[in-house]
Amino acid sequence: MLFVGTTVRFYEQRIKDEIGTDVKKVRPIKRLLAESCGTPSLTTVQALARHCFHLLESNAPEELWTLRAVMAANPPLQSLGQMLDDIERILPSQRRLARVVNKSQMQRPLLEFIIPEIAKYEGRSADIADAVGNIVQENMVATWKDALLILTRILHPLTDLTFRVRTIERVRSNSDEFTVLLTTYEHGCVTHSRVTQVYSELRDDRLESYEILMARSPGDGSFDLFPFVVIEGDRLHYYNRTCAHGYEYSSCFSATDCFLFPTKRRFAQIALRSTIANNLQGLFWTQVAVSTNARGIKANVPSDAPIIGRKQQLATIMDEIIQIPNQNGIIFGPGGVGKTALLIELCRQLLEDESPEPPLFNNLIWVSAKRDFYDPTLDEVQPGTPQFKTLENVLTAILEFHGFEDANGYTRDEKKWLVLESLRDEKTLLILDNLESIPAPGQKEIVRFFSVDAKLALKDKPDYFKVIVTSREQIACAFHQISLKGLDKRESKELMRRLYEPYIRSGLPQLTEAQLEALYEATRGIPLIIKHCYGQIYEYSRPVEMVLAGLSNAGNKVVEFSFAEIFQLLKDDLTQLRVILLLELTGRSLMLRQIADILTQEESRLADYIARLINFQCVNRVSAGGEEDKYAINDEVKFFTRRLALEYPKRAVEIKQLITNMASEKLIDYSRQEFEAATLFQEYISQKRYLLGDDFIREQLKIRPQSILLNLHYAKYLKEVKYKCAEAIDHLEEIRIASGNNQQVLQLLMDYHTALEFPNFEQGYIYARELEDVAAYNVQVRFELGKFYITWSTAIKKQGFDIDPTKEMLRKQHYKELAQTALKLLSESKQQSSNWHYLMAQCYFNLWDNDKALLHVDQAIRLLSNISHLYPVYARLKNEIIKMKTESHYSQSTSA
Repeated sequence: MLFVGTTVRFYEQRIKDEIGTDVKKVRPIKRLLAESCGTPSLTTVQALARHCFHLLESNAPEELWTLRAVMAANPPLQSLGQMLDDIERILPSQRRLARVVNKSQMQRPLLEFIIPEIAKYEGRSADIADAVGNIVQENMVATWKDALLILTRILHPLTDLTFRVRTIERVRSNSDEFTVLLTTYEHGCVTHSRVTQVYSELRDDRLESYEILMARSPGDGSFDLFPFVVIEGDRLHYYNRTCAHGYEYSSCFSATDCFLFPTKRRFAQIALRSTIANNLQGLFWTQVAVSTNARGIKANVPSDAPIIGRKQQLATIMDEIIQIPNQNGIIFGPGGVGKTALLIELCRQLLEDESPEPPLFNNLIWVSAKRDFYDPTLDEVQPGTPQFKTLENVLTAILEFHGFEDANGYTRDEKKWLVLESLRDEKTLLILDNLESIPAPGQKEIVRFFSVDAKLALKDKPDYFKVIVTSREQIACAFHQISLKGLDKRESKELMRRLYEPYIRSGLPQLTEAQLEALYEATRGIPLIIKHCYGQIYEYSRPVEMVLAGLSNAGNKVVEFSFAEIFQLLKDDLTQLRVILLLELTGRSLMLRQIADILTQEESRLADYIARLINFQCVNRVSAGGEEDKYAINDEVKFFTRRLALEYPKRAVEIKQLITNMASEKLIDYSRQEFEAATLFQEYISQKRYLLGDDFIREQLKIRPQSILLNLHYAKYLKEVKYKCAEAIDHLEEIRIASGNNQQVLQLLMDYHTALEFPNFEQGYIYARELEDVAAYNVQVRFELGKFYITWSTAIKKQGFDIDPTKEMLRKQHYKELAQTALKLLSESKQQSSNWHYLMAQCYFNLWDNDKALLHVDQAIRLLSNISHLYPVYARLKNEIIKMKTESHYSQSTSA
């Protein structure tokens, strides 16, 4: 309460007037004082202290920073943690669902952990005393005493503060002379001084103030702590509750030492020395009183700190909307990107610009549908009341702006007529903020009225009226659309430097250049998310890496706030979620037909879903140079889509399986012409018209040298028909990166490097490693990888004996390790074909397990036709196994 009182007094004028750049920080303080301080709980006081904690700036006096440091204390809990564990064990909290044990091993902050833990047992001291009395142990008593000592040490810096009681008493009736008794408490000593002063305006005969002294503050350097704290009987007393006769105060160190201050005024009125209205809707910044500047421009635009950058965007709005008659606009982008701040800055410039005569607009009307706002420092979403939900609400707001009394008393048609008449009288710019909050029918009605009805009424005055809308969703209409993205890197770093300024004297270092770069990349320059990250880093002392990783975690409030509409959209429709997850997990742009093939959906139906995701800026349409369009995740929302993959793990696994089980060729990007050319080429090859096919494919590759599909088919032809393995590899390497490391391309490269005259297993291994991620979801890929590893193992085994014992030992170890890897992959695939049994036999043979090898090779031969060209190969392996088995048996017999 001492910290709260001192902070409120220092920032008193700003809290009352709601001025400065921290407007949103002071409202929770006013709200708690107005609503929750009749009988404040410890939880309420903690909430007040938390809001005050984030209000401090570098100009605050040293004593206030000392109080803040006490709140921020982060001690090892030790005995204090043990005491909390003891209380929780013997008297479980009524508000707790799960226990956190071993608190003594923790290090936790006073304000954010210790006080909330103690608050769970507020009002239950008698229950605790009874429970402890029944099971009290000597070691528990010692532990609890140590716990109280820890709390005392945490609060010890308070002893360095200086307090004073100023008692003013009239010398005699009908006199303006007063005796002023100053009682000062400093470093455990009490001093008294007395002076006589004249107060001509003082009506009371006696006044008393309870002050904290600020050594380095200008002037008197003291703040009156009443009604938060009083000093009585040389003891500090904190405000406890309001009762019928006044304010009840309790001593900090005695439950029975109470003090009553008689008054009939509400606590909140004295706390802020003003009357706080019962209706708190005025606290929300969506509603601002109309004012008129020196040039006669009327406006009700909310205030905000000057924005950083955005010069190009402001110039674009002026050139493409403001300066063009009959042109209205929509500024769209994700929540927190700065749409509202941009238009506040636009209005500020229009108000302050003295160059155009007459001014561009006589009226700047701001109407907001904002339902809530996110406080990045406190990491809280604060609810609000939107000014409009329908066209009729907007019309009423415009009429009230113009001073119409009882605007709600007019009929709908009368409101329309009056608004249109007012628009004809003076040039007006109307800002409709957060239109996405309005249901679709309401959006259409509002857009139609201001884009059609208003234009018709003002056809002879096309430059008299404009409306600019902000929205998180791109709304299909005739308004000029401007997409707002995050700040660029330079602007983002400038914002970060500004955000650091309040923390300069705290001793906390500025982020390094590498950390600033990482912060920009993670947030994509979205101002609200940058502010959230700074709040987490500097207010909660969280590591940068943890904060950035947390953006993708479920439950992150700033991400939920910025993408609230998208979250709702994905909850309502599974198909939308599957499309987002597919584009995120593939990590590249996909054509509509590819998305439809993977998700087994109709293209026409998916087109509607993708259009909606484009409207919310989740997905971008990527032009393919006159060919079929592709779709990809918008870079601005990648941290959001990464979170979705973590939040819906089962859906993500399902999508991965669909991707890996899809025919690899269908995942390749190709046009209809490429598909037709590849089909014709395959017909030539199937008919063994190799010469015609060769000429045809070469001609097609001259036209489309970068075609992934045509190069893939040509590479297969070179390897399987012309036996030009090295040339086939060259063609595959040319398209590998462009194909997005397509599964089929990687698999062919792995196989073809193995099939060279001098096999390059090391290079093949590079592609095998790339395929291992796919293997987790695809049985066929596991089989092909197993085949590669056992082929490599066998090649090393057949190199022959090395006379160097160390090298020979390493050779055997290597081919056995490869055989073991192959065995694991093949066992997981379980194809039960002759080829599978043959490969399994080779694995066990290389691992010197001749019995199992013989079982598998026999099964492979049984499944094989006698006329198969593979029969001699299988028979040769069987003979090698029998020979090895015989030699091993002979060696064992000789040893015996």
